[in-house]
Amino acid sequence: MKISVGIPTIAGRTKYLAAALKTCVTQDDDDFEIIVSDNSPGDAREVVEGFRDPRIRYVRPDDYLPMSAHWDFMVSHFTGDMVTIIGDDDGLMPGALRRVRELVAQYGERPIQHALANYCWPDFPAEDRNRFWFMHPPGRATTIRSSAAYLDDLCRAKARYIEGPMIYHNFIPGAVLRRLAIGGSVFHRSSPDVYSAITIAAHTDSFVSTQEVLTFAGQGARANGAAVRDGGADGQRFIREMQQARYAPRYDSLTVQLHTVDSILEASERYALPQLAQAIAFGEHFCIAANECLDMPKRSRGLRQLGHVVREAAKAGVLPYLLRDRGGRLLQIAAGKLTGRGRNVAPRNESDFTPGDRHPVPSDVTDIYSATLHLHQLLARHGMA
Repeated sequence: MKISVGIPTIAGRTKYLAAALKTCVTQDDDDFEIIVSDNSPGDAREVVEGFRDPRIRYVRPDDYLPMSAHWDFMVSHFTGDMVTIIGDDDGLMPGALRRVRELVAQYGERPIQHALANYCWPDFPAEDRNRFWFMHPPGRATTIRSSAAYLDDLCRAKARYIEGPMIYHNFIPGAVLRRLAIGGSVFHRSSPDVYSAITIAAHTDSFVSTQEVLTFAGQGARANGAAVRDGGADGQRFIREMQQARYAPRYDSLTVQLHTVDSILEASERYALPQLAQAIAFGEHFCIAANECLDMPKRSRGLRQLGHVVREAAKAGVLPYLLRDRGGRLLQIAAGKLTGRGRNVAPRNESDFTPGDRHPVPSDVTDIYSATLHLHQLLARHGMA
């Protein structure tokens, strides 16, 4: 079984790419390929050539592509039976590919969704730099989850898109992607990670869901999410790409929650799945989107986005629901922001792995490669690796 690991990169991110590649070439596995797709004038080629590793293939589109089109270009070069995409500031955990093989041998060629953790590089432009946190509770439990049940929970705002089989960080059968690409494209929205969680679930009966951490998400100074939230040049470029006719979202808000709703609606229309649109709990999604706005690092930007959410809620006919069910909660969150209450950055002890709690990293952790080693050692001490 061959595994494909795709790493899309853009200009100015070669310092991240080198560490990301190091997490790949040090895997205790040989039957895999690493596709580095360089969406830039070619400044990643030197990094790739410096590794002199035949498992790494360098590809580059003729012209700059929006994110989703770039992912389509990269996926077209995959030859693996199981595939994944990680960012150029992300990494594979030690032994990740070996563990993927074990899970496939035990459960068959199903999508593999795993617990995620997030690490902020030292240059991250926020208070979270040099910290990491879990996005799901880590552990050893592994189950088979119904794709239909996941989609129903997602539509009803009882699940997050990162709990589904998105191609970003998870491992997906290549046959599923090839089936989705028959029309010439896999990713039809501007947030391909969100969209893929829905479309892959819609084209599979079930997926493996494990509490094991197989990849480590990183955020450097050039991360798209940080750039959009902070209004940087990279964020402005990404927002412009979103407005292209091919990917233009149904909602003006930049919130992840409304991008999720947009992706559900797109998948429902594109693949003739009316039950998805019919199951959407719009009121709950708008409530979560409003809360998300008040959690944005720059409060003024968050309030502007909240204005978009309120206007879109009015258009969708759920503004009374939003104000009735979450109005008081919005005021509490706003008060919390004003009085300085925020994330827990001092877990009670090393084994307190509550999702969202920030954990500082040692001083010798300076990139995603050293971060994966630190996290692996931490989880191993508690029987989770």
